[in-house]
Amino acid sequence: MKKLACVLLALALLCGAALADSSTATITYDRTTAAVGETVTANYVITGADPDELWAWWRVALGDDDEYDPDYHTHYGNMRYLETDVQLSAQTGSTSAVPEAKGYVQFVIEGVDLLSYTQGNGIVPVSGEAYPEPESSFTYNVEQATIGDTVTCQYEFSGGFTPYERIQGDWIAWQGSTGFTFEETPLSAASGSASFTIPADLPSDTTAVSFWIDIDDAKGYHFFVSGGEVPVSGAFTGEPANQPEPEPEHTSGGLRQDDDGLWRCYDENGELSHITGLVIFDNAAFVVADGVLQTNANGLVLVDGNWLYASQGQVQTQYTGLVLYDGAWFYVTEGGMDLNRNGLIDYDGSRFLVSEGRIRYDVNGLWQNAGVQGADGEWYYLASGQVQTQYTGLALYDGAWFYLVGGKLAAGYTGPVEYDGATFQVVNGQVVG
Repeated sequence: MKKLACVLLALALLCGAALADSSTATITYDRTTAAVGETVTANYVITGADPDELWAWWRVALGDDDEYDPDYHTHYGNMRYLETDVQLSAQTGSTSAVPEAKGYVQFVIEGVDLLSYTQGNGIVPVSGEAYPEPESSFTYNVEQATIGDTVTCQYEFSGGFTPYERIQGDWIAWQGSTGFTFEETPLSAASGSASFTIPADLPSDTTAVSFWIDIDDAKGYHFFVSGGEVPVSGAFTGEPANQPEPEPEHTSGGLRQDDDGLWRCYDENGELSHITGLVIFDNAAFVVADGVLQTNANGLVLVDGNWLYASQGQVQTQYTGLVLYDGAWFYVTEGGMDLNRNGLIDYDGSRFLVSEGRIRYDVNGLWQNAGVQGADGEWYYLASGQVQTQYTGLALYDGAWFYLVGGKLAAGYTGPVEYDGATFQVVNGQVVG
């Protein structure tokens, strides 16, 4: 885990700001409860703020729990989420969502000095059939392994809404309770097998390996399934997991691991500190609560008003890229949520459109990469915010047809194009005649 200088903390961006007097948003729903498949409409009124500078979305949550906390930052147990961005174009308006299963829906409007998800407890509970929770079975061909052994996992899972849009297998290497993905395997079915041969360059303190599968279902919800670990041994040559080491003499302040296994914060006199927030130790930053290192702080966590990307309680300042949180993807720069990030970004072999640090799932069709620093001004073909680099053909935009190659407007192409059994004449990327 990498180091964090104190100055970087000032750069972490504020995600959940308090409601200021100068700008407000009022949200009312057309119903207080709903059933699965019923349309829920939210009416909103914005004062003192430019709608184009606000961030709005529907949060659709699925689960059997009948007790909900209106704070949209709360995880509500093991519920699953789908978040859909809404473009605000006026001070007043309405927007609708249709829940797919039991749970609740909630409309949220947020800005630099505004946060609103009002009316009662801020949500509309949804009754009806519950989300089909995933079930799975995993069987390994060996009970333990060493370098050079091939481990095979027979897997089967069900649940979610079918068909599955994406099935990704991940081989995980574990150092105690710390794990990382060292091999990814695209899967094509909900049952089958996956194998890998244990390499010698795993971290030297690797203790086990396991197979996980993450799935996007037909409605856009994301879930993981996994089962069991295979203990491994051998002279692994990789760097060990970078955990803070206890000092032999605890006469100064900082984090140290006590006899009960917990890491606690001590002041410069060696006295236990009950601080809550970020603690700098060995030039790294850690999330603590009442003086105890929060090793369960993983992913995006809200600390001292800043959204930070953590792993086992340590801020991951070495990481810049996308992070999944509550069913949506956010852009992180050096471990801090970056709401100033706009434009196309590359991630995991694909290109995505990001606006204010968040993937724009609502953008479909032709879109021009312009208006932000470094933009190339080219036109791209998007589906749910992702550039369709695999697509070559025609696309309709503003009443005209255009020719795309690899998901990008072929502005320099003039000539015939075969499409859907017919031949079209294209001039500078646009169909004519």
